[in-house]
Formats: sequence, C-alpha cells, structure tokens
Amino acid sequence: MTDRLLEATLGEEVRQLLLVSPELLPQVWPQVEPLFLQHEDIWGEYYTIESFPFLFQRGILQLWTVNDEEEFFLAWVTSLRTFPKTKVLEILLIVGDRMKDNLAFLDCTEMWARKQGVMTSNIVGREGFLRVLKPYGYRKRAVALSKDISWMREH
Repeated sequence: MTDRLLEATLGEEVRQLLLVSPELLPQVWPQVEPLFLQHEDIWGEYYTIESFPFLFQRGILQLWTVNDEEEFFLAWVTSLRTFPKTKVLEILLIVGDRMKDNLAFLDCTEMWARKQGVMTSNIVGREGFLRVLKPYGYRKRAVALSKDISWMREH
C-alpha cells in the first residue's frame, strides 16, 4: 500500500487526508496516538493502544489521518472484509476533532475501497452518526446490539 495524499482547500485553510502506509507509520503514529488516547472510550473494549501499530503495519487495518499545516486532528480506522458474495469497507472508529467539517474526506476513503472491489461501506457508531452521515448517503439499516457475557460460567 502506498501513501495516498489528498488535499482540499476549505476557505484559506489547507487540509489533507493521508492513507498511512506501513513505511510512514513510524513517523505519523506518534502524532496521532494522542487522538486515540483521548477517545479510548470508543475503542478500549476491543483494542490496546499497542495493538494499533501492529494491525496497521500488517495491513489488517488501515489508518487514515486528516491534518492541516499545524497538526493531525482527525483519524479513522478502516478494515476490508471479504464475504462469499461481496467485499465491505468497515469504518471501525473515528477519533479526533472537527469531524463534521471534514467528513467530505470519507468520499476519498470510499473511492479507495471501491478500487479494491468493495461494494458497501458500513459504520457502526453512536446514534448521532446517523444525523451527521446522512448527507453523505449513509442510512440506518440495522441496530447494533451488544451483551456482556463475561460473567457467564459453564453450567
């Protein structure tokens, strides 16, 4: 996977989206790791902070970052899943700030996925995502249910 840099000018501010390659990860991760740490409530049940670089390096997950001339302020993590009948882009988490102003960059992620043979993009998130993502073509298709079974013991 090569680094993909996509730039957009919004007003006088230049912002860019970067698909972070394994080669660039050692330079980028220290700058975006604080965004992940600030939002551990989103991913902490499933990942450790140390697991992200490992998963990005091996291409199991993809790291996308948004920055301006001063800092990285938004990142999302994607995964490609292959099913018997289709390939799906899963946007697993979004961390950082200024999300609403930069969601237009999701289109670039979706176009990258389409070039990988993906037919559908899925996001599982809080109820507020529906309102924010609806203008980008996302719709509610299901309700995600979760149950803690860690307390269960064999009968």
